[in-house]
Amino acid sequence: MDYKLEVIMFKKRVSVIATLVAMGIVFGASSVNSNASSVQAVEMDIVYNEVPLTQQPTGDVTILRKIDNSDNKYFPPIIEQGTYNSCASWAMTYYQTSYEFNKALDKDGSLKENQLSPVFTYNLTNNGKNEGTYFTDVAKVLKDVGSISMEQLPADTTNGDMPIGNISADANIWRAAHKNRIEDCIQVFDGDADRMGNATPITSPDDEDLLEIKKALCEGRILTASTPGNKWKYKNIVEHPQVPENSEYVGQQIMTLCDREGYKGHRITIVGYNDDIWVDINENNIVDEGEKGAFKIANTRGTEYGNEGYMWVSYDTLNIISSVYSNSAIDLGFENREPSLIDICYVTVNADKKVSPVTLEFEATTASAKGMS
Repeated sequence: MDYKLEVIMFKKRVSVIATLVAMGIVFGASSVNSNASSVQAVEMDIVYNEVPLTQQPTGDVTILRKIDNSDNKYFPPIIEQGTYNSCASWAMTYYQTSYEFNKALDKDGSLKENQLSPVFTYNLTNNGKNEGTYFTDVAKVLKDVGSISMEQLPADTTNGDMPIGNISADANIWRAAHKNRIEDCIQVFDGDADRMGNATPITSPDDEDLLEIKKALCEGRILTASTPGNKWKYKNIVEHPQVPENSEYVGQQIMTLCDREGYKGHRITIVGYNDDIWVDINENNIVDEGEKGAFKIANTRGTEYGNEGYMWVSYDTLNIISSVYSNSAIDLGFENREPSLIDICYVTVNADKKVSPVTLEFEATTASAKGMS
């Protein structure tokens, strides 16, 4: 067999590594640094976002009025992504995939050894730069390659020490990552509100459009979603005699509007929901049916954010046009709104799946991830 490196030459670069690992072929060099001084700009030609997501409904399950899947030992601690544009990897690798493997193997998510490193998947999708990534790119890396633990590859975002561009080629690292591959990424809600047609898909906490999201959460899964996270508008939950459920959450923040202007994408994690929480969206002190219900999300902005790192997101924010009537105090029309959560997905894992013991290991010398010599 001819192992001439021009076959590789990083024409597909990181995606080739993923393919080789999937075949049981593992690189044995010390590291690949895509930010080497000899390289002015790195283009990794990653096209994972072109890979379609699996779309299928979840199975039969009892739908509860509320659930919180972060309230167990499997969910990792809240973290802060700092100044790094790595939200998709934090949400899908650190929160979501760590949780699913911990649940499957009954492991403690508070331990570094049971937290998957977002650095690994981020550096395989960020073109060697501190830039945002497609969530489908991250899903493809998790499916083809996997990730390693935070114990093996820490992510120090608060001190600016996140190693952007470093792609490890250590054989043991790639073998370890291969044990943590997802089976699939499954979309349950695409955010189908549109300005010309169904602009108000959610009209109550019992709306059928919420069913598949709730099913997944009631099955014990957590989900990730994309959002214009820089444009969230908040209110505080207050007491009301008609809503006794609110008393437990008084003072907590809830997002009630996504501003349309200046969209900036962000990926968050949905850990639960509560159908009975109420917020006065149109500020008329009347409990409207469309004002009830919210998702609980985990963000990547540290424990000082929101409700100790979490946030409630009103169901009504999934609409472009609110189901609640506007009044002189607030305009809830489509001119000022974006749907808050789109491309909502969960991942599946098979913790019992065996990794092939057959590998081909060879060494390669490289100055950068742009090419090999």
